[in-house]
Amino acid sequence: MPGKQNELTTFGTIAFAGLAGGTVVAILIAIFVMNSAINSDHIKAMINSNADSYQQQMNIRVGQLVSQLTNLAENPRLVQTLSTNDAAAKAVEETALTAQIPDAVRVRIFGLNEAEVDRSAIPPFSFTSLDLVNRVEADETVYPEAINANGRWIMSVATPVRNNQRIIGTLFVYLEMTALTRMIENHVRGEILLQQKVGSATEQNILATGGSKVTGYPATVRDLDNPALPLIEWADYRSPL
Repeated sequence: MPGKQNELTTFGTIAFAGLAGGTVVAILIAIFVMNSAINSDHIKAMINSNADSYQQQMNIRVGQLVSQLTNLAENPRLVQTLSTNDAAAKAVEETALTAQIPDAVRVRIFGLNEAEVDRSAIPPFSFTSLDLVNRVEADETVYPEAINANGRWIMSVATPVRNNQRIIGTLFVYLEMTALTRMIENHVRGEILLQQKVGSATEQNILATGGSKVTGYPATVRDLDNPALPLIEWADYRSPL
């Protein structure tokens, strides 16, 4: 019987070791799955956090551009130029403002009811641009809009010029698209895509900055204060944050 007892003891030891081993494996698997879930939740949280940050920075930047042009429109020299309707003085002022405003492509100054569609202008002054001016003259709230200038997207910003609170014209500025992204373009993981949707028209991709689109995660969309501009962000988490 001692032999039989030894066999039982050996079997019990093996069985216990196997059970213990199975328990350890199960625990390790559970920890691995749990860590994977935590990591996935962390990544999602970081994507949302980055999207919120980009959204805030873009809204601030658009507000800065509008505020900058509003201040320029209050310049007494610009008010005087529009009041006298001197074409030569207007051309000089447009050139000076183009040199003064960072990222400006061109500045145009219009008196009331003076703006007309001119597709031969550089950049072209389209019906979209004219509509922007008309809304400014009607004292409506307007937002910067992107226009396609012969295959190149640029931003157009318009603000009223007033004399004693009365609108006497429009300051119209074309800006490089990088004017919107200069603060964040060197800190983007993946790609930021800016789209524009005006009215019932199809969305247009007007700006992309950062790296290439990442396929591992879905796009994160944030609407900007400008209702025509949704911001779509892909974050690249293959590199450490």
